[in-house]
Amino acid sequence: MTNERPENVWAATLPNGLRVRVLCKPDFQRSYAVFATCYGGADRRFRVNDTWTDTPAGVAHYLEHKLFDMPDGSDALLTLSENGADPNAFTSTNMTAYYFSCTDRFEDNLRTLLRFVSTPYFTDASVAKEQGIIAQEIRMGEDDPDRAVWRDLMRCLLARDGARDAVAGTVESIAQITPETLYTCHRAFYAPSNMVLCAVCQDTPERVAAIAAEILPPDLSPVPAADHGAPEDMTPAQARMRVELAVSAPQMLLGAKFRPAEKGEARLRQTLTAELALQAAFGEATAFYNDLYRAGLLGDDFGCSADYCGPIAMAVLGGESKDPDAVCARVSETVAQIARDGFDGPAFERARRAVYGGWLRGLDRFDDVCIAMAEGLFGGYEHMDAFPLLGEITAAECAKWLTETLAPERLALSVVAPKVGEDDADDDAVDTERGEVVLLDVSHEEANRNDRHDERADDAHHQHHDLGLGHDQAFHHELRCLHYAPAEHDGDGKEERVFCGGGTRTAAEHAADQTLGQLIAAQNARPRDKREKHRRRRDGQQRFEHHAMVELFPRDA
Repeated sequence: MTNERPENVWAATLPNGLRVRVLCKPDFQRSYAVFATCYGGADRRFRVNDTWTDTPAGVAHYLEHKLFDMPDGSDALLTLSENGADPNAFTSTNMTAYYFSCTDRFEDNLRTLLRFVSTPYFTDASVAKEQGIIAQEIRMGEDDPDRAVWRDLMRCLLARDGARDAVAGTVESIAQITPETLYTCHRAFYAPSNMVLCAVCQDTPERVAAIAAEILPPDLSPVPAADHGAPEDMTPAQARMRVELAVSAPQMLLGAKFRPAEKGEARLRQTLTAELALQAAFGEATAFYNDLYRAGLLGDDFGCSADYCGPIAMAVLGGESKDPDAVCARVSETVAQIARDGFDGPAFERARRAVYGGWLRGLDRFDDVCIAMAEGLFGGYEHMDAFPLLGEITAAECAKWLTETLAPERLALSVVAPKVGEDDADDDAVDTERGEVVLLDVSHEEANRNDRHDERADDAHHQHHDLGLGHDQAFHHELRCLHYAPAEHDGDGKEERVFCGGGTRTAAEHAADQTLGQLIAAQNARPRDKREKHRRRRDGQQRFEHHAMVELFPRDA
């Protein structure tokens, strides 16, 4: 590990306030760009100049849906796809991002991205139609265990903050959204002064900045100030919540609040301290994890992270566990031991190298590095500054942060348990012996008018977690066909078609090549490390995903 920045990022701020960051990769074919605003689901009350505005829950996510509609009637996602780009978007508690990747026509795609995000177009009819679509998404997500466990943890930890509510809002709240609401929020939060443009590409950085200056409004606009109410107390609003859903094993999240440091280097140092402390105490190489894993109390989906949600931050750890209370007890024992003895020196340095390696590997994933650069700018720091700073953080700093944050009185527990009396383990299995048709509820990127749009997030990208054993079994068995049908809006704003046909051989044959590719892609889309696995769980709440269905037909059916 060195104290040098492994990559040099070109940086500029345009006269209109837009911050541009470009990492040049001339030897790579694929390019990536993200255009993001510091505006998310938690930002419901805000001030521009001296004018205060209150909005219902779900507006940020709603805006993300509607901005792809252009004034000329075209669909920006379709335009990007026709240009060879892979576009998408997501909304989190404090950020909305629009992005694409491509292997050619980068400049054309960049122009399209900047134009549609900065050109709102809403009508009464289009807004009313979208209400039906989003309402159905909300209903479909109510029983998703990943979303449920994160949602209930937020309800335990937070008493008032907007991060307590789902990013997508509720069926009741989105019914209050009008075109005027959307235009007001777009004017406030989609000003270039509140946005960033980050890219990894072959183009010269100056060219990227020139395109942005050409397309975006030239004037410097005021940055809105969000009001999240009175500061949250550090003790949870509620100690625990438990719900029963159709899961094969209990899922748990244990969390605690802490106050974010001031934006800038202090925020970055706190971010790194929190990550290093959590990994040194509970990471894959620790006695905590290995003892509980051998005892069958933790699975390989266990993870931990520090999450920033506007004016509040949280330390979160969890995964599947047959005994969440035993895991919680062991967490408190580990924290008490570190408070008494500190971190073991060699073990702490191994954790530091592991964290450094994770950040370094992230530079090879263009989507990750672009979004990380954007998150850093919204936090007041440069992403690449993490590398030299990580070597400066001491074990004592980490022990102090850990023992203060995870003090027993600050902990809250959310559990999703199997429904009593139901054999839920069979729900997601593929019965190849009997040749039955099995329906699997798959978290998947939506296909709306042939576009791909996942609101990330973060993570509708990783389908295998939602498929579970069913996916693995299906993948490794010979299939007569897998009839895959993307979710498609039928145009009435209320219903979605999830099957292109009745599962006939003809339909399967037409989709055969695409299907096999998608199956392999899903297999290859497994989370790449523990941090990413855990991020998927929280993003099930923060980055509202779409759903589709998959039919599996064994060979001898």
